[in-house]
Amino acid sequence: MIAGTCAACHNAERRSGGLNLVAINSGATVAAQQDVWEKILRKVRAGEMPPKGIPRPPQATMEAMMRSIEAELDQASRNAPRDPGRVTVRRLNRNEYANSVRDLLGVSFRAADDFPSDDSGEGFDNLAMCSASLRC
Repeated sequence: MIAGTCAACHNAERRSGGLNLVAINSGATVAAQQDVWEKILRKVRAGEMPPKGIPRPPQATMEAMMRSIEAELDQASRNAPRDPGRVTVRRLNRNEYANSVRDLLGVSFRAADDFPSDDSGEGFDNLAMCSASLRC
């Protein structure tokens, strides 16, 4: 579908809309250029592509192409590395510390009673902090 219809305008020579589909028409490029393929999918779904005056393939062909692009985008999304975001160091408050010692060691004692009191901010007493040695 892309080679037969879209590539007539979106090729290396014409680059209509600044897009060369011949260069990115493979599954490998979908992962690298998801934003481009999502834009293509939106325009095809909305009926903006192919534009008026250009012969439109049968609806079944258009739907098959959209399903194919969606499948490639889904596959690329599943294979993308997961980014957990910024990780901050979080200390246990006194109660959490006592519960952890009890759960891990089976010992029930209140060592945290000798610790300094927990600071709190906005109602929370287990504030995360970011150290200069960590890339926060």
